[in-house]
Amino acid sequence: MRKSFTFAATGQALIKRDLRPYMHCDRLAKVIQTIKQADFSFTNFEGTIKGSFGGWPTKNKAVAASPPHVLDSLAEMGFNMLSLCNNHAFDLGPGGILSTLEQSTGKAFLHAGIGTDRNDAAKPRYKETSLGRVALIAADCGPQPEYAYAFDGNDLISSRPGNNRLLVQRNEAGQLEPNPEDAAWHLSMITEAAVEAEFVVAYLHSHHWEPVMEITPDWIQQYAKACIDAGANAIVCHGTPLLQGVEIYKQRPIFYGLGNFIFHTYQPARWMGQIGMKAWQSVIATCSFGVDGNLTELQFESILVGGNPEELAYGRYTCLDAPSLADAKQGEEILGHLARLSRPFQTSIYMEQGVGKAIVRNG
Repeated sequence: MRKSFTFAATGQALIKRDLRPYMHCDRLAKVIQTIKQADFSFTNFEGTIKGSFGGWPTKNKAVAASPPHVLDSLAEMGFNMLSLCNNHAFDLGPGGILSTLEQSTGKAFLHAGIGTDRNDAAKPRYKETSLGRVALIAADCGPQPEYAYAFDGNDLISSRPGNNRLLVQRNEAGQLEPNPEDAAWHLSMITEAAVEAEFVVAYLHSHHWEPVMEITPDWIQQYAKACIDAGANAIVCHGTPLLQGVEIYKQRPIFYGLGNFIFHTYQPARWMGQIGMKAWQSVIATCSFGVDGNLTELQFESILVGGNPEELAYGRYTCLDAPSLADAKQGEEILGHLARLSRPFQTSIYMEQGVGKAIVRNG
């Protein structure tokens, strides 16, 4: 890059309603300020767009289909990088994929992870900036039905729009691992991007959860490191709906799970009884990078996803539209929890004036 720069990453954005009417409110304005201060700000758009290409529900419930103005909300909050691949991207079928592509491109996001066919969904996306060229590659690890993934057509079958697939399968020992062919292709895209761009972000979305959901599966740990070995400067993972640990590998950050950022739901999901209020706690991670693309500083601001989580204990949902910065007590709890989760990865996080800071070692 031409000079040092910052990159901010949040939890996933399952957004169904327009947040622009709330942006003058102090609690959301402070969140927006943090996002906008970064040169590059990233989230995963957890859904599909109801747009000009139509479509119909591919599920019987939990359909995350949103009007195009939700992307305006994300843009006005300061996001300029979006992953579009996840378990809700195909909720309206190929029509939803095409509408999401149309609207995301029209809003000038750097986006990746879905496409008109498999080759289109898998390829890196690039953006020229005043700081240098930036790349994004995104893949969904499932489990999802095969029809949710993009397909390259042949003489017998037409191409299918969908997600970029990184199939996960069991090996002879019964352990999960990425499909070798999919993994090789995905890693080759990262290597290509590292040649063509000066800053590369790789994204993984997975619902292969461990019984204790805060534990990151071994195969994700190994594969995330392989992505950095292939040339990625930062790895962001979503899918598990709560925080997981952070690792700094070869001076590059791996966020194994940033949980939720926006979570528009009218009733608790079936897994919420297992994790409780942790679904409503997250962080904004802000990374500072040097001109060489290596991490120089990493800090975290605690947020409440949708407001005060105590409301949920009484079945009230009046504060679930927009995230807010946590107060001092709640923030200390969230950052302490993140520090404990990150300790097994030899990442030390400490508190300084209400902000979490990771110790970044050179070399």
